[in-house]
Amino acid sequence: MSRVALLVEDDVVIRDGLKALLTSLFQFEQVYEAHNGVEALRLLKWPIDIVITDVSMPDMNGLELVQELRRRGLDIPVIVVSGHADFSFAREALRLGTSDYLLKPVDRLELGRAL
Repeated sequence: MSRVALLVEDDVVIRDGLKALLTSLFQFEQVYEAHNGVEALRLLKWPIDIVITDVSMPDMNGLELVQELRRRGLDIPVIVVSGHADFSFAREALRLGTSDYLLKPVDRLELGRAL
């Protein structure tokens, strides 16, 4: 069964690293990439198994993206990654029904558990 992820991250180096982990270690056959939440919403025309999103991004941040997904009735699992160890971000992410909140740099074992 093909697994498809949507990776939403404005930092190209981090996005490339996460994509490499998803394809090589976790056998995702397709990883769509977006620079921010606005771009991510445009990619939802394809079936997505999981969204992995940064919190802080331009135009639409990760928490706003999750809010919009839920507003549209999309119950796609979401993992939030962040450079912020701020409890308010984590609390809001959990309130929105995300699967996990991981701190950068993302540990591959933690990512594996979250997936």
